[in-house]
Amino acid sequence: MKLRDVHHLTDDQGALWSKFIHAENSLQGFKELLEDWDGLVDDVCEIVDKWTPKDFNEFRKCIALEKKGVFTGEENARRFAAVMMPSLLFKASMVADQFKVPWGLACLRLVECDPEFEDLKVKK
Repeated sequence: MKLRDVHHLTDDQGALWSKFIHAENSLQGFKELLEDWDGLVDDVCEIVDKWTPKDFNEFRKCIALEKKGVFTGEENARRFAAVMMPSLLFKASMVADQFKVPWGLACLRLVECDPEFEDLKVKK
């Protein structure tokens, strides 16, 4: 889902994001499919653009272990947490939960009002 497809009643996209990052098996495929998330995971795009195939393989190993409940260390947390939890998706989930509003509403309000996401206004 792209940011321009988000409406006030859009459901939380976190589960779909999690499914996506666990399903993709190649760096090239991952980068290409990130376009389907335009506006929602731009912070991830900036990180993944710098990755090598080795980085992607290490990421895949880490998320497989994390899914089993095994913490892979602080260094990996610093390297991969932003990809596992894109800023806008994460913050919208937190706001939606805190204020008991639909995720889509929280997401759109963050884009409108939060300086961190100001550059995404053109993608709405």
